[in-house]
Amino acid sequence: MSQDRTTKPIVFLSHSSKDREQLLALKALLDERFGNAISFFLSADGESLRIGTNWMAEIGAALKKAKLMFLFVSRNSTDSLWMHFEAGNAYGKIRVVPVCMPGVSVDELRPPLSQLHGFNLHSAGALSSLVDDCNKEFGLRMRVRFTPQEFHKVFAPAESAATEFFGRWTSYVSYVRLEATVKKPKDTPCDLISDFAEAYAAVLPDVRIVTTVFDPNSRQIEAPGASIRQLVSHMGDPENTHLLEASFSPTLFHLHAPVLVYWHANRREDFPVRLRIAPSSRVEVLSDWPLLTASLFQSPIEIAGPRLLRLHDLTFLVLPEGLQFEYAGNINRHIASELLSILVQRRVLTPRPEGKHQSALGEMLFGFH
Repeated sequence: MSQDRTTKPIVFLSHSSKDREQLLALKALLDERFGNAISFFLSADGESLRIGTNWMAEIGAALKKAKLMFLFVSRNSTDSLWMHFEAGNAYGKIRVVPVCMPGVSVDELRPPLSQLHGFNLHSAGALSSLVDDCNKEFGLRMRVRFTPQEFHKVFAPAESAATEFFGRWTSYVSYVRLEATVKKPKDTPCDLISDFAEAYAAVLPDVRIVTTVFDPNSRQIEAPGASIRQLVSHMGDPENTHLLEASFSPTLFHLHAPVLVYWHANRREDFPVRLRIAPSSRVEVLSDWPLLTASLFQSPIEIAGPRLLRLHDLTFLVLPEGLQFEYAGNINRHIASELLSILVQRRVLTPRPEGKHQSALGEMLFGFH
């Protein structure tokens, strides 16, 4: 028999009705992970619902019994008078925590919400902050972790609504490249392209892709803003080395990023994958380790290992040729935009002076210094 709500601690989830589908998915995920330990009460935006006595009484009763409120802030909720009413009614009685959904940052909050201690819910790792706050408030010891796929499933509507993956930093990016190497015996077929074709069919069914098969081990997919190819290198070894290379335009990467998430979660073979965000020719990268870490001191980016840095659950390298990640399906547009914003603010990525830009362009095109 399930535990009655009145005997369980109540966490009040305040949100805009426009974000209802995402919050329903999040509540289902939290209910599954917490079991009977906590009751998560999902409120609704009174501006968009017919307000009845019983409904108002239920909201009021939940607010009285709740010990913790998560106030989910999105682009949809910034003008929600009902959410501000709920928060104002709860403030001073229970702990209110602003939670900024993808597309909004705590840096953008205005008083009185900016005076409360909140956090950005922009990654799977940040979902753990919900658990940490519940543990702290109710004296629990729940150990709950979430996968990038679970995060994407909840917040996919917000991600698919994006117009540019890198936001205002798009001009700082030249291209995005995914690379992998797979070794197979010479008589073993290896098809790394079909999984991508299936991912495009599932995620972007209305986008036309062209698949070309040159031979059993050499294939290519072309789509707007993307080129994916599989090459094979014999090199006289007993094994063939299959190279998977995918290049994406930064201006359309918001279309292809969900395809990569689907492909990574559903591919037939598991192998390491690298993702590189290459800077444009007009951007200089500060990659010297002592200078780099000094610039990032006391920022949200921390040292994760030898030459490794981490933001939330994203681990990466800063190299002269750009940012390199071990791709695990955990890069969304919000964490990418946050990462680039920090790197620009801390002068890890800086625009080249006009003369140096022209010199770099000359080296690239003509090979002279």
